[in-house]
Amino acid sequence: VSAGAIVTLGGLVDLPVRITRQPDQWRVGILGAHGFPSLGELVAAVADPDTAALLPAGLHELKMSSATLELTLGSGDPTLRSIFFSTQLSDHWPIVEGYLELEHVALQLFVDRAGDDTSGFFAGAIRLGDVELPVVVEKPGGSAPWKLALGSDATPTLSGLSALSGVVGGGDVAGHLPAGFGDGALTLRDLSMEFDPKTHSVSSVAVDVHSAGPWRLPELTNFDVRDLTLKLRVTAPGDSAKREVT
Repeated sequence: VSAGAIVTLGGLVDLPVRITRQPDQWRVGILGAHGFPSLGELVAAVADPDTAALLPAGLHELKMSSATLELTLGSGDPTLRSIFFSTQLSDHWPIVEGYLELEHVALQLFVDRAGDDTSGFFAGAIRLGDVELPVVVEKPGGSAPWKLALGSDATPTLSGLSALSGVVGGGDVAGHLPAGFGDGALTLRDLSMEFDPKTHSVSSVAVDVHSAGPWRLPELTNFDVRDLTLKLRVTAPGDSAKREVT
């Protein structure tokens, strides 16, 4: 059994939907609509403000270019069993405000009402210098925080340390390293970020880069080091007062 209908979400937007009867539940899905509110408004209207508050910082006000929504309804308690969002954002997501953005953002968010849990998945790209890198941001559920990781096994080449300035909140990476390290191209081996479970903003960044060298020590003109690996950790990259680079 299926039927068409119009659903109004919190007075924000009218959505044409299709309602389908399954053996032990009903599914309500968007057929296709435009003029969506911001992502935070939509999540709050369909789920609740507490679920919207779980979104990483900077996402609430972003606009969507397209979206799908599926509600699963059952006869037991709770009647609303789950909510599934899938959307493409029309705006860039500022991960580190003013320095680093996630572009081409596609989002999936699953709210398990029966299990009182929320999980999510983002895909997009960040730009380090002149290199665009695919990344994913995931929240596996439970109390686990949002985490960002490289979206492929590729080891891209960066033009130099200056390409990493965005991940350290615009700071001078070279100023935290011995003189001469990383002059020239670097190979990015790994990049990850973790979001604070309370503020949902980036709390730490871990970077692993490789430099073929040579790294010449100023005091030892006949001595140089090759095949260098740098593991960089940045805490509070978006807060200049609290930022630390180790």
